Amino acid sequence: IILIIFNFGISSMRKISYMVILALLSSGQLTIADNVSRIYGYSDQEISSSARQMAMAISKSAPIHIDSITTLVDAFYDARTNSFTYKYISSQYLSKIKGREIVVLHTCSDRIRRAYMAKGLRFVHTYQTPNGEVSFDVTVSDCS
Repeated sequence: IILIIFNFGISSMRKISYMVILALLSSGQLTIADNVSRIYGYSDQEISSSARQMAMAISKSAPIHIDSITTLVDAFYDARTNSFTYKYISSQYLSKIKGREIVVLHTCSDRIRRAYMAKGLRFVHTYQTPNGEVSFDVTVSDCS
């Protein structure tokens, strides 16, 4: 029997939210006065462009230590699948069930990410762990 530990908390996920906001601010996509309703008005091309810029800004800042066991090593946007992927390295085993619950909860509770998902963007969180690669896809349908 293998004991699977999931030690990735909500506070760690908040760091990623702040990085997304900072990436948006630094890319010129948002100003402090902007709100989520602006994202809902974006065209498909604007969604794609801002997602690509966010991914580049986060990727340039990597590696980013999220917590004592997790490091964000890359982010990228794939226009073919309209998906925004975060790549992490985790030094501990991750439970697919508990991990998915936390990632979905966090992704769906972030107003900016939720707005992007409502516009069709999919977020993928991929972890390289001692037990292999674990990925969690989150779409707006997960946010019920």
